[in-house]
Amino acid sequence: MTLLREMFRQARAVFRQRWWLWLIFLALLGVGVSALLNKDADWQHRCVVADNRFASALTYWGDFPRGWLILIAVLGLIGWRTGKRRIQIAALAALLAGSCGGIEAHTFSSLIGRPRPSVEVPDRLHGFTIDRAYKSFPSGHTTCAFAVAIALALTLPSLGIPAILVAALVAWSRMALNAHYPSDVWAGFWLGMFNALVFGLAARRCSVNVPSAGTTVKV
Repeated sequence: MTLLREMFRQARAVFRQRWWLWLIFLALLGVGVSALLNKDADWQHRCVVADNRFASALTYWGDFPRGWLILIAVLGLIGWRTGKRRIQIAALAALLAGSCGGIEAHTFSSLIGRPRPSVEVPDRLHGFTIDRAYKSFPSGHTTCAFAVAIALALTLPSLGIPAILVAALVAWSRMALNAHYPSDVWAGFWLGMFNALVFGLAARRCSVNVPSAGTTVKV
């Protein structure tokens, strides 16, 4: 059985066995969004920065197809060259968590159709859209950043913990650039956390079901 197939098998098992945890996540997401909505515009205005060069750099490299995917590719290459199964599994878990999180975030934002703060129109849900200006909720950058970072924290803590700090800065940059409301970032965090735990915990299970160290696993 390939590592990829085993990863998905273990991810399904994690999802089924921890159903109660996902309900808690959903409740925290809902409570947080409800609490933030009334103050979203005010808090968002305070987050915007005049000199946005640092925030722009964070957003650019914090986009999944750029910085995070480069990190995952380098990690996967190191794992392949050294034959270290732990690194290979960590790279795959981060890739799957970030990819699935990104797909989910973009799907939800397309269906919800919330305008970004920069659009300067009344904040309401417009429904299905393909216009990026109306794809504010949830934040895709935040979802992918935390999905990758937390998945790495579960598999390679020495790399994952600094990655979480970077993910938090990426989330801030989305508000600083007037691209998302705080509630968008809050929702992205929990969506990223969900994917990170599913694939991160699956990766830890896979660590005992792949060939011994020194051999390269098939993906």
